[in-house]
Amino acid sequence: MMPPILLCQWIHRLCRRRIKLQLCQWQTSFPPFQCASDKAGALSYGNLRNSGMHPFFAPATFRERTAIMRVEVRREPLCNQDVDALIVPVFEDSNAPDEGWRLVDREVGGLISQLLKTGEFRASANRVMSLHTPAGMPAGRVILVGMGKRKAMVPRTTCEAFGAAIRKIRELRKESAAGLVPVGRPAADFVSAAVEGVVLGQYEYKRYQTNDTEKLQVVERFVLAAPDRKDTRSLEKFTREGLVKADCVAFARDLQNAPANDLAPQGLAAAAESMADEAGLSCEVWDDNDLRRWGMNTLLAVGQGSSNAPRFVLLKHEPKRNNGPFVILAGKGITFDSGGISLKPGRDMDEMKFDMSGAAAVMGALRAAADLALPAQVWGLIPAAENMPGGRSTRPGDIVKTYSGKTVEITNTDAEGRLVLCDALAYAAEQKPDAIVDVATLTGACVVALGHVAAGMMGNDRALMDRMKEAGDRSGDRVWELPMWDAYDELVKSKFADLNNAGPPRIAGAICGAKFLEPFVGEVPWVHLDVAGTAWGGTETPTTPKELGSGFGVRLLTRYLQNCNE
Repeated sequence: MMPPILLCQWIHRLCRRRIKLQLCQWQTSFPPFQCASDKAGALSYGNLRNSGMHPFFAPATFRERTAIMRVEVRREPLCNQDVDALIVPVFEDSNAPDEGWRLVDREVGGLISQLLKTGEFRASANRVMSLHTPAGMPAGRVILVGMGKRKAMVPRTTCEAFGAAIRKIRELRKESAAGLVPVGRPAADFVSAAVEGVVLGQYEYKRYQTNDTEKLQVVERFVLAAPDRKDTRSLEKFTREGLVKADCVAFARDLQNAPANDLAPQGLAAAAESMADEAGLSCEVWDDNDLRRWGMNTLLAVGQGSSNAPRFVLLKHEPKRNNGPFVILAGKGITFDSGGISLKPGRDMDEMKFDMSGAAAVMGALRAAADLALPAQVWGLIPAAENMPGGRSTRPGDIVKTYSGKTVEITNTDAEGRLVLCDALAYAAEQKPDAIVDVATLTGACVVALGHVAAGMMGNDRALMDRMKEAGDRSGDRVWELPMWDAYDELVKSKFADLNNAGPPRIAGAICGAKFLEPFVGEVPWVHLDVAGTAWGGTETPTTPKELGSGFGVRLLTRYLQNCNE
């Protein structure tokens, strides 16, 4: 008899294949989108299914919330848009009305200029003010949003500003809004960032809350006003890019925020299969028997203390017209990390469900590559395991032979992320890609070094790291390079094996993790991203709710893949 979980998977996938979509399909916690062109030439985004996982992951008490969002690009002036609220970006160092909002200022009797002149509204970053409009204007409110200093404007600040504005509009319980096309170069980055802010500024995760019966209040329609732009087709393309990226970030956040009892290794693999089926990716899942045949012994060693066996997921985006590089992304997929025998302290251990954030970022990036039809060949590798103490757990001092043949002395079972990744990276190097990028919540030391502002970046190829740094600056998922000098090789040497999985305590911990991984990639260009400080736990921003997963890495990897073909 087929087990219930497999029966649910089979029925779900069969039903999904019978659904015909006009252009593409997306799914997120909020807002979930389906894209198609309407008769007016605008883009419509409607709910298909409010889940980033299989239906059986949701508890019986969960009630799906449905949201419909319509995003349009219109050439009419902002003040003529038939919406509930207008978003007016204002710069802190602006002494006169910008060309874009001069007409709005005139319609409200010069009130915006007066507020700026008297200092009643200081346009510091993300500050908002709501103004009532006079009778006769289609919009009932004008939302001023501070952009900070003009010279400091980057896509990230644009995203946060539009996120702050959309939050205010939601507080006012308005259903539609319009905003000006942000001015910046390249235009694609700023338009995309504004749309990302509108979407992610409304992200919530209430899947398991049963006492909230109200319908989720959302801004259902957003218009990007471009009165001076003739090429609306390009703007629609940039808008769609922003929607895809925001949706894939929300998808990654859904995975991060799910509790470990509903997203064990087999659940993460099932979510990858479901996403691949919908996005048009190919997906293979290796169970523990397959891992033993392949010799992925360090992945098995990490997961052998748990009743939930490890999985290895292989996602492939292989476009028919492949004229880009071959890139392999690998994401750490520890669905819960107790530390194993080297048990973590109890405080904040609940946050260790986020230890699969690297896998979530890779899955989100593969989904974006498919939705954007990127020409590069991209693989995603997800070694998934649950690190638990038990009678079968790996002990400190155990020595394990890796997939590559190298031996590892496991002196600390809580340094498990590098163990699951080393097998994945060795497998990736065998495929002879043009580049390997791994993403992992690897070390607390990286949080100490960089806080929650940037991910640590280490690697063996200067050109690849420069491209990743550029992608971080453009996407807003910032990275900062840490050194990989040969002098650090001593940190991972073992007296009994080829490598030691944990270096000396409190000494270059983030670099030690990267140095352990370096031998497994050989000569292939490689970048390691330690996202322990950026995946969750940072200061709340207009687009990132406090104490929830951030989806960090999705936009970074997607921007990098786009750059590979520009």
